[in-house]
Parts: sequence; C-alpha cells; structure tokens
Amino acid sequence: MKLLFCERIFALTKEFSAAVKISDIDFSHVFDFEIETIAINSLREWLNGWIRDHGTTLEEDEAILKEPTTTANRGLVVRLRKAEKGYFTTLLEGLAQQEVLVAAAYKEAMEEEATEGTKGVSGTDDL
Repeated sequence: MKLLFCERIFALTKEFSAAVKISDIDFSHVFDFEIETIAINSLREWLNGWIRDHGTTLEEDEAILKEPTTTANRGLVVRLRKAEKGYFTTLLEGLAQQEVLVAAAYKEAMEEEATEGTKGVSGTDDL
C-alpha cells in the first residue's frame, strides 16, 4: 500500500531520524512499531475523514443514480464518487489487517526480548 509508505516517512520521529540513516530504510516494510502505528492511525484518520466528510452516503448515491432526472454527467460523477468510496473502504480494510499483523509482530518481539532478558537468570538455559 503505497499510501502507507508515504505515511511512514511523515511519521518519522526526531529521535528515530537522529539514530538511523534514513537512506538505509526500506519504507515498503515495517521498520519500527511506533512509527508504523503512527502511520496507520494517520492514514486511517485521513481515509475515514474523506469518507465521512463527502457530500453523500453510498445509499444516497444509489438513489441519485435511480432518479430518472439524473443527467448523464451527474451519473458519471456519482459513479466516480462511489468508486472512490469503495476504494477507500478497501484501503481501510487493508489497514485493519496491517494493524493486526503489526500488533502480532510487536507482541512476538516483546516476548522474544523478555525471553532473552531472562536467559541465564534462572539457570535453565544450561538444561
């Protein structure tokens, strides 16, 4: 999702930018959980705002298309608007899936970190 690539750039924190050489980052993949969360939330907010603030709902668009007085040009505009809403809704669904994957990866990383932090403490790593 190329929009998410851009949001990752905009979500870079000053601390992260100071610690990492930006030209070495592959923005097409998750590289930092905090930045990914910021990017997902930002894109979700923008998409939801676009859908919410649009002049009509999908139901109203359907009703306009069924009206016998709807001109050909107006029908084209309404079909375009419906397509945009559908596309943005699909993007939101993809973001929800991405968020689940990121949360699972973050949880796994935290568990690995906790496991590595306890090695040698209990003496069980020699068993």
